[in-house]
Amino acid sequence: MNNLEFGVVGLGRMGGNLVLHALEKGLRVVGFDRGPMREDLLQAGLIKMDSIDGFREQLAPPRAVFLYIPAGPVVDTMLDDLAARLEVSIAERLWPH
Repeated sequence: MNNLEFGVVGLGRMGGNLVLHALEKGLRVVGFDRGPMREDLLQAGLIKMDSIDGFREQLAPPRAVFLYIPAGPVVDTMLDDLAARLEVSIAERLWPH
């Protein structure tokens, strides 16, 4: 059984295609998008989340979450939101802000 898994925020063209490729390879993928969920991703096996709160419950530590969202302030906001919901990483322990 393959225990590789990750999460994706942003399931448009780039994020969605990454998800499809990973699912074809047998990885477990959990995803969130603020827009409607693509049906092809759900049919391929994507685990849909209605909010980013689910990453902590759906992914085992260490949790990997990829962001495929437009550049700009929204990236910083999303990183802050995810950091508030997930545990402190090893990097943050070694190099605190």
